[in-house]
This record gives sequence, structure tokens and C-alpha cells, in this order.
Amino acid sequence: LLLCDKGRQRRATAILASLVSLNGEPRPNSYGDKELYWLACELAEAEYSFSPFAVGSIGRHQKKAEGGDSVLCGDAMHFLPTHRGRPE
Repeated sequence: LLLCDKGRQRRATAILASLVSLNGEPRPNSYGDKELYWLACELAEAEYSFSPFAVGSIGRHQKKAEGGDSVLCGDAMHFLPTHRGRPE
């Protein structure tokens, strides 16, 4: 799950867009959207951070007809703790 504020990361967003749409050229080797975001932020010299909490999903397991593959349809969720006051 990748969340970014494009308004605050204008230069990184432009670099990320150019990495994703290379006009027919193959994409650079990467592990996916999070690594491309990190690379764009580094090239833009922009601040960024990654959450130490994993993404989760909730949904319904659906099997395709005649023993085909199955899919999990649902939503992604992210835990972002906030402390109000002093934690105990």
C-alpha cells in the first residue's frame, strides 16, 4: 500500500510519473511501486518516510469455476497509530 500527497511532493511525483511512463521503454528493475517512490524521492531530494506497520486486507475468498484460480476480493487497510496525551 502506497500513500503519498502529490501536492506536497510535486517534484517527486513528476519523476515518478516519468519512471512509470517511459514511452515504450522497459521499466527499470525494481521491487514495485514502493521502491520507485523511494527512488523518485531520492532523485527529487524530497522528504519521505515509510511506516513500520504492515498492510492488511479484509474480504471474501472467491473460487473461479471448474477448479481455476481463486481470488481475494476486498479492501486494503493500514494501521496508523496516534497517541492522544501520554501513552501508558
